[in-house]
Amino acid sequence: MTLWTDTTVAPVLWLLVKASALLGLSALVAILLPRRTSAAARHALWIGTLVSLLFLPMVARTIPEWRLTFRVLPATPQRASIPPAYEPSARQLGSAGSRADTPSVALTAVEAPRSLTYLTAASIYAAGIVVLVMYWLAQQWHVRRFMSTATVVDDRNWIRVFSECRRTIGVSRSVTLLKSRERNVPMAFGTRHPAIVIPAVADTWDEDRRRAVLLHELAHVARFDCLTQSVALATCALYWFHPAVWWVARRIRIERELACDDRAIEAGTEPREYAGHLLEIAYSLGGRRAPALAVCMARPRQLEGRMLAALDGARNRRLPSLRIRIAAVALVVVVGAVVAAARPVVTAAEEAPPAASRQWPVSSDQSPEVDAARSALEQVKAIAHLPVKAVRAVASLAAFAQENVPGTWEIRPTDAKGMVHLRIVELNSSSGTNVSIEQLEGLSGAQLTGAGGPVQFKVRRDAGTFTFEGVIRNGVGAGTFTFFADPGFPNEMVKRGFARPTAGEQYQMARHDIGFAFVNELTKQGYGKPQTSELVRAGQHGVEAAYVRDMAALGYRL
Repeated sequence: MTLWTDTTVAPVLWLLVKASALLGLSALVAILLPRRTSAAARHALWIGTLVSLLFLPMVARTIPEWRLTFRVLPATPQRASIPPAYEPSARQLGSAGSRADTPSVALTAVEAPRSLTYLTAASIYAAGIVVLVMYWLAQQWHVRRFMSTATVVDDRNWIRVFSECRRTIGVSRSVTLLKSRERNVPMAFGTRHPAIVIPAVADTWDEDRRRAVLLHELAHVARFDCLTQSVALATCALYWFHPAVWWVARRIRIERELACDDRAIEAGTEPREYAGHLLEIAYSLGGRRAPALAVCMARPRQLEGRMLAALDGARNRRLPSLRIRIAAVALVVVVGAVVAAARPVVTAAEEAPPAASRQWPVSSDQSPEVDAARSALEQVKAIAHLPVKAVRAVASLAAFAQENVPGTWEIRPTDAKGMVHLRIVELNSSSGTNVSIEQLEGLSGAQLTGAGGPVQFKVRRDAGTFTFEGVIRNGVGAGTFTFFADPGFPNEMVKRGFARPTAGEQYQMARHDIGFAFVNELTKQGYGKPQTSELVRAGQHGVEAAYVRDMAALGYRL
């Protein structure tokens, strides 16, 4: 009763209730939507939710109100829950002759901690907003600096493909095509003056990849995704303490990229080729973070879901019709206005007195001043929990980080039974080899020949273990891989008389299967101890333990 009727705390609490109600209604609608609802429709739902939250405080003060009455227990019975140890004695409150002055003294003593509590909670909230606003301004500066270093693309082939893609997507606004050496992944910037930035390495792309990338980035421009990204950031700044708002912002990023993928594929890009382009571009991004105000084509954490969506032939990729969009906007406006206009009124319910065992002991010298002091102490006790709740809200904020993707892989069947061709790609090299499927721990032949789906398998070497993650469809798979070095491998090499390999050399030795069997065979055949770099070069040229052994059987020394 104390919190919900307090003129300072109650408006904040009711604002949280209204915001949570809007978020809950949106989540319910998202659950009830048909399974084949397009990503563009789901993105519009979540954007409408954040826009409603952004204008909720303003709308609540400008439109007519309607009352929503709540009855709660009155404050007087709640005093029974305060331990007797907190009850002021007559000696503490003063003598009977001075009781007339006691109320002002007692209330002044408890008003100070209450004001301090309000100030602390307001300071924590303001600090959160200031931090996010400063982050927003820093990102705007970063975008401007980045665009100032980029150069306008004047290559005729790029301009021709760019003009064709603009007509295909239906972008009539002026869009600038820039090239940058600082970023290695395509991005779109700006709302009033949009620009698309391609990396310098894009000059090596074929026309199909150029077209796929430009279609995706122009879809961001056509959908005003930079504007919706700014709306999401502003809403997160206003409701930084609400974890559900951060979750919705994350869903918006996911659905935004899926919607742009759908438009690029609908524009004529072949889904399998598009998935391949997406994989390579996501790998080129690596662990670098894109500016918060930019929309980036590929993020490693979203890679698997987007590849599955791109390869799904039954997926709904259509835009919602104009009639559906108008109806959805009207529904969002009506629901947001109804929730914002609600004016909760809390009244005390008429309840029977509590049991005698829970009542305060009544003495002959109790007076209204004692009751006033008890009530004030209860208010302090209730309000003192507010800073703790604020700190817990800060701790519950979601942290969004990007993964560092070391390389990509592809797998496809071969003519030999039980063998597959595994190709891996890194920044500066690529190689492929036929391996037995038995060596791929966690991958079976049934997964290659079956319906497919997400896969994860490992290749264990003496120097470390490779973990492969991705998607398989119709016997062909692709994805990303990571490497975990064996910490005991360098010491074992030293025990065998070889130099301790560096981290890069250990990775290359694992990559080309230069392990204990190879160095033991060298020792067995009477070779000296080669340098670790020579072992790496041997592996890069395909020299294996069996090769050393077979050449020795023929009388040759390497």
